[in-house]
Amino acid sequence: MIIEEKEINNYTYVSVKFNAKEDKKILDKIKQKAKEDALKVNKKSPDGIIRENDLIGYNNLGGVLAEKIVKLYLNQKAEQNNIKVNIFSPPFTGHFEHRDIKINLNGKEKTIEIRSSFQYKQPDLNKVISSSLSLIGPYTTSYKGEEPEKDFFIQVFHRYFNPEIIEKIENEIEAIIIGGGSKELFEKIGEKTFLKQEGAEYLVINPINKTKGVKHLVNEILKIKEKTEPKQSTL
Repeated sequence: MIIEEKEINNYTYVSVKFNAKEDKKILDKIKQKAKEDALKVNKKSPDGIIRENDLIGYNNLGGVLAEKIVKLYLNQKAEQNNIKVNIFSPPFTGHFEHRDIKINLNGKEKTIEIRSSFQYKQPDLNKVISSSLSLIGPYTTSYKGEEPEKDFFIQVFHRYFNPEIIEKIENEIEAIIIGGGSKELFEKIGEKTFLKQEGAEYLVINPINKTKGVKHLVNEILKIKEKTEPKQSTL
């Protein structure tokens, strides 16, 4: 497994790569959890249309993978900064807590909603963060209604067509933590849209690089103080 912080035009994102042989135990657990969760998810898409079982399977596998890499990255950052934190997923009993992560830091609990999406039409990652992809925050749908408030939203995306995840997870697979924000940030700079899903309303941030990037977001979540560059004095 390789976790890398990367940068495009001062915007940070995180790439996580798995190899099927070297990371077999982790990937096997991801595949098993995806199968179990697929039996519990709502078969309706946000616009109320019933989804095919294959599509549910692909998307659910992507969601479990996304959940796992966010936890791995959060734990890595906590260890690097000597922070004691408990990071866990609550039991999946319904769509309201589907793909949630909870963290307990200094006696306070925070909830992080993990968004997972497949984005395969735009090969230029710079254009992904500067125009073509939106960060999705709170939303309502035709069947779900308003969801409980979450403290943070983190978005992971997969740069290939949905069904390709089946082959990739058996060989080599990469997922990207592309961005996110606090609920306060979405309320401050987010815009309401239906994202071509009738009966749904999303609060989104577009472009992605309106935010400060993944590293800044995780520092905010884990209360990591960011280093500031010393001011230069001129004579």
